Amino acid sequence: MFSWLSSQREPLQLPEGAVLIDVRSPMEFRNGHIVGAVNWPLDQLPEILEKQKPDVSKPCIVYCAHGPRAGMAKTVLMRTGFKEVINAGGINGLIHLGVE
Repeated sequence: MFSWLSSQREPLQLPEGAVLIDVRSPMEFRNGHIVGAVNWPLDQLPEILEKQKPDVSKPCIVYCAHGPRAGMAKTVLMRTGFKEVINAGGINGLIHLGVE
């Protein structure tokens, strides 16, 4: 289990400076997302990374609806140079764990 995940029923604290990335479609994101997340849809991820030039030294936590897209996004981010990328799986699992 990830060090920042807790089995306790209190809101979780994400790693300091972490970027929470929702890789679902813009429509899925508009229908509900984790507070503080940025929407970098998987199918647009290479273009977003090229345009925004994010800080690859910051830890990233990626999630999607059920987990597969987050896994693919983790691979893309790691190949781009990100050092710490956590696949958090699906949004419902994060909500269940206390991330809002």
